[in-house]
Amino acid sequence: EGSVLSTFTADYVADFFDSVRLGTAPANPNLKPGYAVYFPVDGTHWIAEAGTIANGTTEHVLYLNADGRLEPQAGAVSSITYTYDPNDPASFLGDDQSGELGGPEAEPNSRQDILTFLGEPVTEETYIKGIIEGDLVVSSDCADSCFYLRVDMVKDGVAYNLRADITSLVYQLGEYTPGEKVTLHFKTSPVVCRLNPGDSIRVDVTSSAAGTFSLHSNVAGNQYEISEPVVARNTVYTGESFIRFFTENLL
Repeated sequence: EGSVLSTFTADYVADFFDSVRLGTAPANPNLKPGYAVYFPVDGTHWIAEAGTIANGTTEHVLYLNADGRLEPQAGAVSSITYTYDPNDPASFLGDDQSGELGGPEAEPNSRQDILTFLGEPVTEETYIKGIIEGDLVVSSDCADSCFYLRVDMVKDGVAYNLRADITSLVYQLGEYTPGEKVTLHFKTSPVVCRLNPGDSIRVDVTSSAAGTFSLHSNVAGNQYEISEPVVARNTVYTGESFIRFFTENLL
């Protein structure tokens, strides 16, 4: 009651469909035909943008560096290896689909198979705007395995999920040789999120998200036909892997 989501559901959606049904202009001034109308995550007001949500005006690239750092310059190339066991998968509390902040994430590096990278706090207010992309340079000792990229906003020391994407080696590459070092590309749906001074970006990398995505067996082939999963040793190469996102001043 009174939340951003309930207000949107009660007023904006009904008003829009009434305008379509009746062939009239929407009664709510925030609804504009041909515009994407959105309320930024942790925002203060509705925004209408012609067409769809475009990427912000300033591009940022942050590298996943050693010691869990997320930095604008690539560090020395190194590697981190973890064990992914489909019978003991990772799971996440945060929700990247709602219009409001989801539940808080676990502490950084909460499991041996979740690699966390933290960026420096921002010094002035801005908005993340548009798609978030990432390239992970990885390898596995299995003929196929899964990799999951999760991007969070950290506010007052608590991380909240913004967007995530998942893929597997064979799904994206077509074929894979165990031990081969390859690059996987990730791309999320658009998001708009306000960053206040002191807020920062966090990236988690793992190979599973139980309850959100089906668990990968680490065996190549149709996953629904595989009855005996195996344990994988998966590696992420730091200093080469990165995320890319865009910001814009929407004040």
